[in-house]
Amino acid sequence: MDTDVPALVARTNALQSDIWRTMQAVAHRAPNPMTTALAIALNDMFDKASAQQFAFESDLPAELLLALYVGALLTIGAEGYQFGVADKRQGVLSSLLLLMWTGGMLLIIDLSEPRMGDIRVAEPLIWTIQGFNPK
Repeated sequence: MDTDVPALVARTNALQSDIWRTMQAVAHRAPNPMTTALAIALNDMFDKASAQQFAFESDLPAELLLALYVGALLTIGAEGYQFGVADKRQGVLSSLLLLMWTGGMLLIIDLSEPRMGDIRVAEPLIWTIQGFNPK
């Protein structure tokens, strides 16, 4: 799947260039408020596509990963301290807490790697290109 992404990005950029050239031709032929609105809408669409590509290429900040690990250690430490002070263990509740915390961490890490984890987001690029070539 990773090998498809550069080809999809190149194809998307080529299609955007074609759309922009067509819009310029229309704007030169009939400069009116409608063509201005079209240019603004296309510019917004291309900006959103760039923002999506940037989000796709971005990695999880190391500080966030460190904060997740420190938070997990503090949570486990606080839970252990509470068990020691209360001298009573809540096995089900502590297991649920640790399971939810671990699941949250794994979900954040998986979302930060859209090309490698279980949650994939390359499909929007494919949908965009398919939208330009309806069959």
